[in-house]
Amino acid sequence: MKKNYLVFIALFSFFFLFSCSDDAKEEEQMMEEVESCSTAGSLTATINGESWEATSFQNTVFGDEFDSIFAMRIDIRGYSSNNEQLIITFNNLTATSKEDCIRLDTYYTNINSETVSVGNNSEAGIITVIREDGTTYFSTFTDTGTIKITSCNESSNTISGEFQVQIKDFISGEIKADISGSFEDICYEIL
Repeated sequence: MKKNYLVFIALFSFFFLFSCSDDAKEEEQMMEEVESCSTAGSLTATINGESWEATSFQNTVFGDEFDSIFAMRIDIRGYSSNNEQLIITFNNLTATSKEDCIRLDTYYTNINSETVSVGNNSEAGIITVIREDGTTYFSTFTDTGTIKITSCNESSNTISGEFQVQIKDFISGEIKADISGSFEDICYEIL
């Protein structure tokens, strides 16, 4: 009887080790994909007249469905070598079914009845910059700007486009950040 337990324990340990080995390989492969996605493509901008370039990324696509409308949101987050961040967020609220790519279109930062109408052309965008000293500027519904998606490749999960916005002080109207740039073949993860 004792031999049966030992054989059982040996076989269980053997299968456990090999099943963990497969899990470890899958996890390692996933980490390699995430790592390559965090540096693939380019994001460059001019911020208040100064050149800015991302050296790494953390880009995601979120999707959800309600009342037969599938909504998507893409976050492109670029980090510069001195850890400044440029974040471009935009929504496609009028997708009719689950898609792996966002629609090629222009997304507006100034949300009003002329640029966005629910159920017709519900695109909204936000552009945010976080400077090295922590100063943060983000577009609001009063800041005129656009995010134009020029390509989206669902087989390689890459996206390209261009953007521009003038971020103004909400009270004084003074321009706090003048931002324009482009992103090319940036990889994203679907969550």
